Amino acid sequence: MDNQRRVLVVSYRKCLRSVAFTGMFDFEDLLLQWEEADLVEVPAHRGSLAFDVPRSAYQVLRTLGVGSKRSLSLTRLGRRGAAPHDRYDLVVFVTGSVFDLFGISWLADLVSKSDRVVAIALEAWPEQLQPGPVDLEPFDVFDQVYVGLTSGAKTLAQRHGERFKFLAPATNVPRFHPTPSPRSIMAVNPGRVHPLQHEGLLRLERTVGRPYLYDTTWGVQAKSVDSHRQAYSNTLSAADLLVCNYAKFDQPKVVGDQHEVPMRFFEGLAAGSVPVGVRPSEEAARSAGVQTAAFCDIPLSDQIGDLDELLRDHDRLSGLQRTNRQLALNQHDWGHRWESVLSDLSLDPTPVLRNRLESMAEEALKLE
Repeated sequence: MDNQRRVLVVSYRKCLRSVAFTGMFDFEDLLLQWEEADLVEVPAHRGSLAFDVPRSAYQVLRTLGVGSKRSLSLTRLGRRGAAPHDRYDLVVFVTGSVFDLFGISWLADLVSKSDRVVAIALEAWPEQLQPGPVDLEPFDVFDQVYVGLTSGAKTLAQRHGERFKFLAPATNVPRFHPTPSPRSIMAVNPGRVHPLQHEGLLRLERTVGRPYLYDTTWGVQAKSVDSHRQAYSNTLSAADLLVCNYAKFDQPKVVGDQHEVPMRFFEGLAAGSVPVGVRPSEEAARSAGVQTAAFCDIPLSDQIGDLDELLRDHDRLSGLQRTNRQLALNQHDWGHRWESVLSDLSLDPTPVLRNRLESMAEEALKLE
């Protein structure tokens, strides 16, 4: 029976240790619950160099025309990982980038004995895919490869076919517990902070008289994924606004004109916050299912528009926040994404997952 299928989750949490990846690890932990899955962790090799080395080696070798077997043997990661069983009905790789899949030869035997193999990667920017001849290997072991960027998924699908699909990021929606407006925090600006926007928000903080929280560090690690995610969700749930520009807005050479929806956007919806910033493109928003989300445009400057007026209009603000929370409950939990993957594989959701989706749908109805 479907709910008795044997599933293995391959995690990169020992290698990708920045807090930026904890949302992805949250998804892995949910998969372990929904599927009663086993977990194997990709062994770290010299810390953060674990994937820079195999990625660079792979591209150089392919550029020189070296065959796939030689490429993969030279880019393998450390020692062999240990999985509880020698075959699975489904193996799931969850990672930050498609490049992280270039060093998986240490799992080759297990993968070859498993019925289905899928990968869910958050990023694959076309600019990073262009220079090197990124051919079908190492992707030919996967039945499906899901990419969290519309542009990257489109580029890979054009080259290699329908096994590459876009799968929007999401979040663990029930973690978030929105508080009524006005909330105790005016705005939260996690991660990448644009200096001019930041100056405008600091002025707004003085005007409104409520805290504006922002990151003052970069690349920090979480001591505990679960504890970090809970503290983060509590903070966002207490904020009226979430600063959320399109993904990697500060890296124009990588992004180009591809204005994608970042994971932070979905976290803001789940928190019932109103995202503010430079919005993603219409195509990306439509593909990710967030075109109807409440969003306030502010440019990459210190001119932050009418946010002061919005923050003082509690009825309007509450309505926008309710719209976003409802959208998250109905469409943007990791459970919705996993249900979509299972559908592509002609597999049914487990009872645990069905119950979760039904519970969120019921909560969404109460917000109407």
